[in-house]
Amino acid sequence: MHKIINPYQPYKIPDAKDAFFGREAIATWVEQQIIAQRRLLILYGLPLIGKTTLLRFLPQMLTLNSVSVPLSFAELADYSGNAVLAYLIQELTGQLDGLNLIAPEAIPTTADAVSALDHLLAQFQQRNPDTELLLLIDDFDALLAHTELDMAWFLDIVRTLLTRQPFLHLILTVQYTSLPRLQHPLLDSAPIQQITTLNPNDALQLITRPVDKVIRFDYGVPKRIADINSNHPHYLTIFNNALFTRCAREGWVNLRHLDETLDDVLAKDLPSFRQVWHEASLVERAALAAGATVRGTHGVFTRQEIAALTLRYDKKADEEALLTALESLAYRGVLVKMGALSYKFHVDLLRFWLKQNFTLAE
Repeated sequence: MHKIINPYQPYKIPDAKDAFFGREAIATWVEQQIIAQRRLLILYGLPLIGKTTLLRFLPQMLTLNSVSVPLSFAELADYSGNAVLAYLIQELTGQLDGLNLIAPEAIPTTADAVSALDHLLAQFQQRNPDTELLLLIDDFDALLAHTELDMAWFLDIVRTLLTRQPFLHLILTVQYTSLPRLQHPLLDSAPIQQITTLNPNDALQLITRPVDKVIRFDYGVPKRIADINSNHPHYLTIFNNALFTRCAREGWVNLRHLDETLDDVLAKDLPSFRQVWHEASLVERAALAAGATVRGTHGVFTRQEIAALTLRYDKKADEEALLTALESLAYRGVLVKMGALSYKFHVDLLRFWLKQNFTLAE
C-alpha cells in the first residue's frame, strides 16, 4: 500500500522552497535596502515566528547578483571576541571555497583575525567584482547572554570591514525582546523590519497547498484553522500535522474533523505554551486564565473584564498589579494590545490550551 507522507513537519525547516509560504514583502524590503546601500539590516520577531526559516530561503527570494553565507551565533560554544572572529573566518572560508569563489591557499596567513578577514573579503571581491556578499547571521542576539564578548568591540570591527568592503552586507535576526538591548552606533542607524504572523492569504496557502491532491476542505474550514492559530506559521504547522494524521485517509475535512483535531492538538505536549505558563508570575497566570475565560468578540477582552473576573474569585486581588501583568504579557508577545484598554492572545490556540488546562479558581 502506498504510504502517505505527512507534509507538515513541526520544529523542522522545510527542505524545499515550495514548502515555504509568504514573506515576499520582507524579501522585497531586504532587496530594496541592499540596493540603497544600507549595509546592515535587522530582522526581529517573536520566538518560533520563522526567523531562521526565512534566512534559509531568503537567498532564493532575492533577484540580486549576490552570494549568501548563512551563519548562526546560537551554535557557538565560545563567545569570546577572538572565538567569534575565528568562527566567521572558518565559515566564510569553508562556504566560499565550497562554491569555488575564493582560493584559501592564496590568502596570507596572519595571526591577526581582522587582517585575515580583510584578505579573504578582498579576494572574494577581486574574483567576483560585481557580486554582493550577504552574511546572514541568525540569532545575533545570542551574544547578549555572554559577558565574554565586548559587543562594542566586535561591532567596531564589523563597521571597519563594512567601510573597507563596499560589497559586504550583514542581515541579522534577533528576538523581539532583545532589540532594545542592542546598543551600538552601527545598530542604532540600521534599518529594522519585524517578522510577524503570515498574511491571511499566505496562511490559507500553507494550510491547503501541501495537500492539494490529498485532502478536500469544506467551505470555511481553512479560514477557521487560520483563525484558531492566528496565522502563525509554527502553530499552523502543528495543527495541520495533526489534521493530516486524522483525515488523510478519508481525504476530506469538515468542521467536525476540525474540532476533533483541535482536541488532538490540545492533548499534545506544546513546549512553547508550557514555557509561557512557567515563566509567568502568579498575577500574570491569573490574567492569562481570566483572558482565556472571557468570551469577547474576536477574542478581544478589556482590562476591566479581566479585573472584574479576577476580583470575583479573589476579593483581595490587586487591580493595578493585574494591569501591570497585562502590559508585561503584551511586551513579551503573549498578548497583543488592541488599543489603549483591550488585548487579545497573540495566538488564539493558547487561549484554548489555557482554558483546557487551568481555571481561574486555581
